[in-house]
Amino acid sequence: MLASATIALTLFAPVSAALADPADEVAADSSMTVSPAKGTSVGGERVAIAPSQFDREWVHVGRGDYQSFAVTRDGSIYAWGSNRQGRLGIGSGSEYAQTPTRIPTPDGTPLAGKKFTQAEGGLMHGVALDTDGVVYTWGNNSYGQLGNGTHGLESSTISPVAVPTAGTPMAGKTIVKIATATYTTVVVASDGSVYGWGQGPNGLLGNGDTENSAVPVQVTTVGTPMAGKRSSISRSVGTSSPAPRMARTTRGDSTT
Repeated sequence: MLASATIALTLFAPVSAALADPADEVAADSSMTVSPAKGTSVGGERVAIAPSQFDREWVHVGRGDYQSFAVTRDGSIYAWGSNRQGRLGIGSGSEYAQTPTRIPTPDGTPLAGKKFTQAEGGLMHGVALDTDGVVYTWGNNSYGQLGNGTHGLESSTISPVAVPTAGTPMAGKTIVKIATATYTTVVVASDGSVYGWGQGPNGLLGNGDTENSAVPVQVTTVGTPMAGKRSSISRSVGTSSPAPRMARTTRGDSTT
């Protein structure tokens, strides 16, 4: 609501110079965009003033094969690109979003009040990490990449849902980093342990098996070059292959 007297003066006075920062004329927690930024010298030109969602500082960016994500300093996630099978997590069945669209966290839902630090995407799914170290997933679940204990299109979601960990090796773990492959999700816990779920052929999950998993499984390190090492995830850029991302140990060694 435009209730400020300052706003009224701006609206009805001729706009003869560029308004470099119209947000200075509204409340500190608000932001406005003005179009056009400069009117004619005689005035009378219609001016559109609207809230802008792009005034916040973006502190993290992630991407999937056909979708992109950004996390703002206030913990919100914005998504854009293809939304087929709900891969943007914006809670709608729209085909795509051409501009950044905020992922809703409605009151009265498990997402209410949640703040996020990271967001990444696979081919048709998304993954986010909140400030409590909880992982959320959404989108296509054909191979169990949502980690919700089921697989198949009927268990896909269009909004973020927390990955259940009870009864899995990830129970009680605080997650600090997330990464994705095409149909696979991989995360790192605060103790340096690594977990994955989703597509498993060719050993993608690193647990000594080649089967898909719809729940988190721990990456096996005993008897491997990773034994005894704490790991963090380095996000690969510019590839849509189903290979898992690179894990970098705290000693600086790189493994895949």
